[in-house]
Amino acid sequence: MIKVENKMNYVHLFEEYEHSKPVIYSALEGQYDCDLYVNDEYKPEFAILFTQFDFHFVTGNKETNSLVSDLRDIIFRKHLKLNNLKEAILVTPDDKWQGVLKEVFKGYSDIIDRRCVYKLNQDKFKVIYDNTDFNCGLNFSINHESEFNSKIPYLTSRLKDNNKTISYCSGFMLGAGHAEIDVKTDDLYRQKGYGKLASLLLIKELLDHKIEPDWCCWESKDASKKLAHSIGFEKVNELIVYIWVEEVNGKL
Repeated sequence: MIKVENKMNYVHLFEEYEHSKPVIYSALEGQYDCDLYVNDEYKPEFAILFTQFDFHFVTGNKETNSLVSDLRDIIFRKHLKLNNLKEAILVTPDDKWQGVLKEVFKGYSDIIDRRCVYKLNQDKFKVIYDNTDFNCGLNFSINHESEFNSKIPYLTSRLKDNNKTISYCSGFMLGAGHAEIDVKTDDLYRQKGYGKLASLLLIKELLDHKIEPDWCCWESKDASKKLAHSIGFEKVNELIVYIWVEEVNGKL
């Protein structure tokens, strides 16, 4: 497969993705570094996008004869090995690709997991936001930040106890008018609703900027699923992803 530099020339290949838009397009649009490979530079039939966050995306014509062998070669014999990576999570547009990934991963890993995809019901969100009491004795702020080597600033809400951040919510991946949501609360302050407050503040700011928030989490993360529902997100999809982990599967 061929590594291409002008990634925006190949954006159309990822149009079949109805999920993971901020992850994919934050890479293709240049917010974060990534590597994009196609099987043909001028008339590509399929492609794979390697992001810096261990989530990688395949797309194209899954009936192409060389698809399985080409993907096995670029994933396991080249990209992961040459970059000394320890983990890879492969994502597809839909479940019709599962047979392909099963063959690609054969002999390398049999780890499969599920990720829950949520879409914000903005009417529900508005009702929840309008009926939330934000007077909790903490300081709130909305900041522009640029961690993870982001080339552009993204919005983050922070709740602080004095000068200590005890909970934050960020839209750290931006692309195609969407933002991927990340929430974290200090262990000592959990179960107090601070993650919900931080999320509500950040999402309101994103909506005011005409950015659609996306929420995705592992199926086993009950707290994340509960939080998503509590602020107006509704589950719309469940992705099957294939995973390779050096610590479990061994060195390549």
